[in-house]
Formats: sequence, structure tokens, C-alpha cells
Amino acid sequence: MSGREDAEGRAFRPAEYLRGVFDLDDFEQFCVKTLLETEEHSQGLTASALAERYGLKAEYASYFWPDGKLLCYFLQKEQRDGQTVYFLEERIRVFLEGGIYGYGPYDLLWSIRYPEEFQEELTGPGPVPVMERFMESQAGGGPVLFHLYGPEGSGRKSRILEFCSRRKRPLLILDGSYLDGDLSVLRDALRECRIYGAYLFLRGLPENWFAEEELYRARLLRRMLDEAEVVFTIGEKPLAPGACPEEISRLECEMGLPNYQESVALWERMLEGQELCAPSEWANKFLFTPGQIKQAVQNARQYAFIRGSARLEREDLQKGCYYLLRDGMGKKAVKIQPCYTWEDLILPPSQKQRLKEACDQVLYKKWVYEAWGFDRKISYGRGISVVFAGPPGTGKTMAAQVMASELCLDLYRIELAAVVSKYVGETEKNLEEIFEQAKKSQVILFFDEADVLFSKRMEVRDANDKYSNMEAAFLLQKMEEYEGITILATNYLQNFDEAFKRRMKFVIDFPFPDASRREQIWRKAFPDQTPVCEDLDYEFLSASFELSGSGIKNAVLHAAFLAAAASDRVSMGHIIAGIRNEFAKNGKILTKEQLGQYYMLLEPEGGL
Repeated sequence: MSGREDAEGRAFRPAEYLRGVFDLDDFEQFCVKTLLETEEHSQGLTASALAERYGLKAEYASYFWPDGKLLCYFLQKEQRDGQTVYFLEERIRVFLEGGIYGYGPYDLLWSIRYPEEFQEELTGPGPVPVMERFMESQAGGGPVLFHLYGPEGSGRKSRILEFCSRRKRPLLILDGSYLDGDLSVLRDALRECRIYGAYLFLRGLPENWFAEEELYRARLLRRMLDEAEVVFTIGEKPLAPGACPEEISRLECEMGLPNYQESVALWERMLEGQELCAPSEWANKFLFTPGQIKQAVQNARQYAFIRGSARLEREDLQKGCYYLLRDGMGKKAVKIQPCYTWEDLILPPSQKQRLKEACDQVLYKKWVYEAWGFDRKISYGRGISVVFAGPPGTGKTMAAQVMASELCLDLYRIELAAVVSKYVGETEKNLEEIFEQAKKSQVILFFDEADVLFSKRMEVRDANDKYSNMEAAFLLQKMEEYEGITILATNYLQNFDEAFKRRMKFVIDFPFPDASRREQIWRKAFPDQTPVCEDLDYEFLSASFELSGSGIKNAVLHAAFLAAAASDRVSMGHIIAGIRNEFAKNGKILTKEQLGQYYMLLEPEGGL
């Protein structure tokens, strides 16, 4: 015990310390000292022998009751020759002698953390100032039950550590699943809380623990609060009404997602030294908890390591983020891998500009709503809802891919034909599932052939029309609640009523391409490495054949396969054959007038 000092530099006297912590009277102090210092400590002493040595003639039996301080914290008992003898607990003996105690089997059940160890884990926003004010409002500073609830990784444990750090108190973390088993575990843990002045954190406590066997758990909770002064629990939900005794002071704190500034700060900390990965970009894209941000960066570092690099690329970080969301959108959606850029998209300048404006509303959403304060003006409908309207093959799916590439977001095509069900309520259930999954990653939801649902927003004539309108209204509601991008593609904008259009952020028309834009599409249709003849007549192709962008792409691909099979370059003959195949799919026949000077390239039976 010599050489040990307290916080003020004074000699530390363990016996006096324990006397003050446990409020021992003279006889209790004598028992502890006697069993430590006498040679008989290995043999133990009876209660009467201890009382006789002290000079206590009567009324000593209550000191040795099971719930008394001596048996709760300091002594063990054993039956020997028909008598009960008492020994000093090994943990108390080691403490008094200044040694280091190993907890043995308890090492897996609890651990003690000290304030100086916490700093690396203080990584997110939270309600700590509110908790401190609540603590100070209690008479004498406690006791208090704090329940922090929210999703996994939201920083619940970190906020507990921060609270302890501010108050310069250790934290004993106890596996709560043992509370319904051997209570000696709880007894010994609470003794450690008293010795070290530690708060108690019940980790892994079942969500319904407070609700079951109310009286038994209420007694346990009161004892824990008496010993530890502050008890912490965590969960995904708040405590059920009436689950905690009314006389116990408690504060429930919700741990939600960090706001934009907090999210940027977290990304900055995790991406320190990685100049290619702008924190604001990822704070905009992903609604992540602090724990998810940390895990996403760790995943990205693994991808970079596999590449043999210590520096993160944007692709590494994107993979790291989406790995956390790898469950995808289920069977009701198909992930589309974007392969187009703005240069590939041939649209009138005004339509292209509006697409870029829609992307800007994603890139700067958090900045405008949170940093500029628009979240206080607009609390609902912050998502970006877009309608792509136009004939088939005019570039609606390509535009969705371009937006996904620009924003580095995953793109999922939702086939409404597979989502809409004839059973009442099933369509809404399917849509709810899709949007709930999408919230985790802010993916782009591309509803192809939206006419399946929205063309039914009509006058109600029977029950089916009524339910169809309800389904359409439900989808509109989910689109407005969703803070990502939702795209509805339609071939018939006239089927959408004006009220619906007003609720969309953008309605973008995809016109059938005229001759000049068809020529641009033809010229961009072949990859750079494709061997093509130099005399391809793009002007003739665009002027003579009214094909959509999709039709041109199909004709070019067909021509490429014909050329590959003939070990030849792609020629006008191959392209004419590809156009003929595209016309045949629609029941049309190429005429001599349409082919003009290239008529002889096409044989009657289809050979070249």
C-alpha cells in the first residue's frame, strides 16, 4: 500500500478509502482489518469470535445478515464443524494489500473503462449536454437511469463514454444477459462500481427486460442505481410506457442520424489525408450513422489494399459504402450498371440542362436545406421526383444511367408490373418495402412503364378504380417522403393529371429525335475500337430512316455481329441489314425508295 497516492498527491490508504466508500462503522471496519491482519485469516473466524475480540457483547448478529454490508461486499462464509466461519473476500484482500486483482471468470462478463481511454471513440453527435443538465437537476446529482435508443451504429455507446469522460468517471460495462442468472455476478460488479466510483452500463439487455416480472426487475434496478449512481441502457426503441418504476429518475435520449454538418465532420475525420474523397460528397449521398461511416471507410481501405494502394479512390469509397447495403432491393427491382455519360446522351439543350439541374438538387441538397436553413421552411417533400415522358427508345433509361454515373449512386429499375398486385393492400406493401430499403442508401429508383399505375388515376366507376387510385396516391406519398431521386418513365404523359404533375419536381420531355439528332446518335453509336468502313453515310442514314435512339443502337449491334461473322469491317451493307431487322420487328418493310443508292446492298432473301 505504500507509495500509492490519491488525486491530490496524498498517501492513499485503502482501508480508509473503503470505509468512506461503503460507509462502514467501527465494528465493520474492525472485522475487515482483523480478517486481513491476523494469522487466522486463512482459517476464518466466527461472528461471535469477531464480536468478542472487538468487545461487542450483543446485537452483532444483524451485521452478518445476507443483505448486510459485510456479506454483500467484504466477507465469504463457510460451514465448518457445525459453525459458520467468515473469510475476507479475495478481491478486498488484494485491494487492501495494493495488489492487482484478476477477475478470472468475470473477464468475459464485464470490463472497466477509464476516461483517458475514451477519446478515440468520441466520434459523433449526441445528447450529452442534455444528459449533463438532467443529471445536475437531480438532488445530489443522481441516481439516474439513462436510456439511449436508436439504430445500430448511431453512437449510443460513444455518447455514454463521452458523458463519463466529461464527468471523469470510469464506466463498468456489464453483460446484461446475466442479470437473470447468478446474482453474484451483479453483486460483484456493483462492488466494483463502488470501489472505482464507476457508472454502470448494461450492455446487451433484452429490449423487453424492464417489462417482464416488473417487481423483481424494479428491485434490481433500484439496487443498481443505489450502488452505481448512474445506470445506462441502450436499445433500438424507447422504453415501453410503465416499464420503469415512476419514482426512478430517468431520461430517454434518441440517437438519430447525424445532420449534414455533423456528417461532414465525421467523414472528414475518417478520410483525413485522402484528398480525392470530398467529405461533403459522401455526406450528401448516404444517410449513415457514425458507425456506418467508420465501417464504410474501413471497407474502402480494404478495396484499396487489394489494388495495392494506400490511397483511396472514389471508386473504393463507393464500393465501401454500398457493401454496407449489399442486401439490395430484393426481387422487385433490378440493379442497372450505368455505362453512359453526358456525351452519350443526345437530347435538346433545354432537356439536358434540366437533367443537370435535377442532379444539382442532389449534390447540394444538404447544403441548401441544412447549411442555408431551408429545412426550417420546407419540412416535407425534399426528395427529387422526376417524370421522363416520351416515346419508347428516346433515351429515358439512358438518362437515368447518366444521372447515376454523375452522382455515383446505384440505380434500380422497378418494374411496376411486378409490384402492382390484384390483392388489396399488397401493392402498398411492395412499395413500402422498396422505399424502406432505398432510404438506407439514397439509390435512384427508376419506375419503368409507370403508366401501369398512374394511367388509372381516373374517375372512379367501381371498386377496382378506387383501389388503383389509392395505390397511385400511396406511391406519390412515398416519393415525397423519400429524400433521394425517384424517376417515373412514361410513354403517355397525357394520362397523368395536372394535380400529379404539380407534385413532381421535374417533368422532362424526351422527344422523338429529328434528323440532326439522329445523325449525332449514329456517329456515337460505334465504340472507338469497332472496325468500321470510312464511307459510312451517316447523313443518309439519319435522313432516310426515322429510328429512335434505341432502334439505332439495335441496328448498329446487329450490323456489328454480321461483320464479325464475316471477319469484315462494319459497312453500309451490314447497317442496312440491321435496319431491315429493326423494321421487321415492327412489321415494316424497307422499300427501294427508302434505300436509294444503297438498294443493291440488300439481297431479296436477306443475304448481302
